[in-house]
Amino acid sequence: MASIQFQKGYMGINTYNVVICYRGKHKWVRAGTLRDAKLLKKEIDALDNSRRIEKLGLTGRHKPIDDFFQEYADHVNDHVKLRTAPNTVKRYLSVLNTFLVFLKMFHPNLKYLSQIKPEQIESYQKQRLESTELKAAADGDKPGNPENKRLPLPRP
Repeated sequence: MASIQFQKGYMGINTYNVVICYRGKHKWVRAGTLRDAKLLKKEIDALDNSRRIEKLGLTGRHKPIDDFFQEYADHVNDHVKLRTAPNTVKRYLSVLNTFLVFLKMFHPNLKYLSQIKPEQIESYQKQRLESTELKAAADGDKPGNPENKRLPLPRP
């Protein structure tokens, strides 16, 4: 469902926008006059949901998890490395690796970002604090005995 919003612009120019909400995101489409905004709203409301999403360029998060995290790791290596300390980059990549290992161990059926819900994030936080198996699997070939690995402490 779309709505019409009034916006008083620079130098007193009045503008009307049509606002469309999709999965918590808002898309503002400038319409100009109130008459144009009403016509645009009527046109958008007449479209079925999939055509509306396609026409407005609103896309879901149907990106594969592995592709997304690979892009993020590349971003960390390219951009974050230039602006942060080396240990920060290591920590970011370690957390990323641990989360991927967690998904493969405890939720192997999740393939897309859109499937990740708050329940999985809370489950990850709990497993991160309690599971030595997750810690050992995430650390991989790092030296040390998996039974002696220290788990992170909860934050107050």
